[in-house]
This record gives sequence, structure tokens and C-alpha cells, in this order.
Amino acid sequence: MRKGAKKPRHKGRKSKYLVENMKWVDSLLHIEELATTNVEFRHGIHFIPASSIAEQYYCEQKVEMSYTVGDMETEAKVEGKAIHDALLQMKKTTLENLVRNIQTKDLYTARFTILAPFSDMILAGRPDAIVFVRGAPAFIIELKTTSGGVSCLWRDEKVQARVYGLILDQMGFDCSRFKLVIVKQRRNRYLMDEGYRKRFLSRIVLTLLGKAKLIFPKDVMHLHVLDYNRGEAVEDVEWAMDYWLSKREPIPTRNASKCRSCEYALVCPMSLTKPILE
Repeated sequence: MRKGAKKPRHKGRKSKYLVENMKWVDSLLHIEELATTNVEFRHGIHFIPASSIAEQYYCEQKVEMSYTVGDMETEAKVEGKAIHDALLQMKKTTLENLVRNIQTKDLYTARFTILAPFSDMILAGRPDAIVFVRGAPAFIIELKTTSGGVSCLWRDEKVQARVYGLILDQMGFDCSRFKLVIVKQRRNRYLMDEGYRKRFLSRIVLTLLGKAKLIFPKDVMHLHVLDYNRGEAVEDVEWAMDYWLSKREPIPTRNASKCRSCEYALVCPMSLTKPILE
């Protein structure tokens, strides 16, 4: 613009952060339309959950059982849900407000459903938290509870976070400086007082931004921070795809210890071991 020239005027309210690719706005505002597509995949589902793709890397037969037999409640699942509810409380909002807050706030943390087509599939997920910095996703935060050590990170946990990243990427978000954060938390909610619960998410976000240090015991909680790599995420999904397109049957685990701890062990035809009934 030449010196002294007037700046062009824009009609309507202008977002604080202008980004070149605004495809994500359209993706969010029309997400409900994509969720009601008539396309069907294995088991008659209309979109593939990131959590199910991750579970395929643990045991694909277990994924099959979860759809044919149904979800089976376990003590670990009940405890894990209670911890998620205690540590990740957020206020409900509308899609319009969600878009506005992403566009206008310097720092914004939210939890919402993400959905996008990829190749011959439609991928979906609901990360525990997505942290936006100046209009772009900076971190996905996924909480994993465990009765074991918090320093261990398993392949299926990485896959789930990577698929979340791929969905955001496909939705049109700027993922060039995006990080995947997996929080491993000991599964004893009775150790968490009110102060721990209230500070949990905010302290993690400030730590990731380099503005604070973790104050939680190292044997109770651990942060695993990974770079988002689109190539790795695509590779993960492409292997899983043939199962959902019914091009092959589920591949069971070869690890008997997984079968011993599986809630479907008594009814799974591919189980490597049967638990001893008392």
C-alpha cells in the first residue's frame, strides 16, 4: 500500500487473528451435516472414531467384540471416567461462540467433537482438550489413566493422538506448529483433592506454554509431548482402513497377557487364554 493511502474498510466484525486458510470455520459450522451422512462402514457406523482406530493397534479383535457384543463395563473404565469428569470440566458453548473464541482470544482451551473426511472414510473424535493460541491449534491434550507407571507411553495412545491431529489437519486448521500431549495420570482419584482438580488443566496449559512448572508428583502424573507428524498419522489410518471398509477380517493380538486382562476373554473366539473361574 502506497504511503498516505487509506486502508480498505471491511464490512462486519473482523476477527482479531486473520488466517489465510479459513476452511476450518466452514468445517466446524457444518460438522453436524457431515455427522448425519448416509455413508456406512463396518458395523453400519457412519464415521470412524479415533479411539477405535487406536484400539486396533492394541487388539483389532477387541474392537470387533466391542461392536458385536457391546461395551462391557470394568472397574478401570468406571474409575477412568470419574477421573476425566473431575479433572476436565468445561462450560458448554455453541458452534458460533466456539468459532468466535478461537478467532479472537489469545489463548483458548475447549473440548468439542471434530470430524473430517479422509480418503474413503470419515474420521471423528472428541479430544479431552484443544488449546488454541492466536487462532491456531497449539496442543491437543489427551488424558490417559493407568494403574501402572505414568512414564510409559503405548503405541495405541500415540495413534489416537495422531489421528486427532489428522482430523484437525483435514478440517483446515493450521497444524504447522502443533503438538500432541498425552497426560498419564494414576488411576486413584482419592489422591486428588479439590485444589489438584481445579489446577490440573490450567497448570498443564501454562506448563506447555513455558509459563509455569508442573506441581504434581512425578509418580502420579506425567506429560508426554510429541510433534504432530501428518505422514505418521496417515500411515496409521491407512493400515486401519481396510478393516472398516470390510476388505479384511480383524487381526487378533498375539500377546496372551492382553487376552488375560480383556473383558471379552470369556466370549471372544480368538482369545489366547481363558480366565479361571472361581
